Amino acid sequence: SNKNRKRKREPEADIKSGGPEIMKIKLPNEMKKRLIDDWENINRNKRIMQLPVQPSVEEILDKYFEFVEKDSSKDVKRIELCRNIIEALKLYFHHSLGTLLLYKLERPLYEKEVKGGNTPTKIYGAQHLLRLFVKMPTLVQNTNLTKAEASAIAKEISLICGHLSKNATHIFKGQYKKQSKDNLELAKLRRET
Repeated sequence: SNKNRKRKREPEADIKSGGPEIMKIKLPNEMKKRLIDDWENINRNKRIMQLPVQPSVEEILDKYFEFVEKDSSKDVKRIELCRNIIEALKLYFHHSLGTLLLYKLERPLYEKEVKGGNTPTKIYGAQHLLRLFVKMPTLVQNTNLTKAEASAIAKEISLICGHLSKNATHIFKGQYKKQSKDNLELAKLRRET
């Protein structure tokens, strides 16, 4: 019955994107909830994540890889696959942060930090990594990934999400901060991309 189904509150919680998909990402409910909280902090409360975030996307993914390496020490193929996917996720993050993963309010800080020479994976954290996971089906849409490769990435993302859930207290430590009038004005002047 439909009665028990919760209404999706924000567009961010809806993982499906249009078009035929070669990749499906299923986020655990706890991670969906974090994305909704993230959306509300920024768009309702006008607070954005302070940079740099500890641990960073890079630290989170490297720690996860260390965990897989220990866990699968005999399985060379598994370790190699994981290494490749982790490196690919870092690249995707690096290239899509400015175009796909930010809200309007976050742009002035992004301009300052990233255009100022900081590497995105070293200053952004778990919330932005989750946003990447949600966008992955769209990002791989026009690549030459095979269905098998896409599903391997989706499976790894699902394992990473499990890891994030288990270690949430150490991973989701970023602080949101109310924005100054100047920043709010700057953000208003920007068109939403």
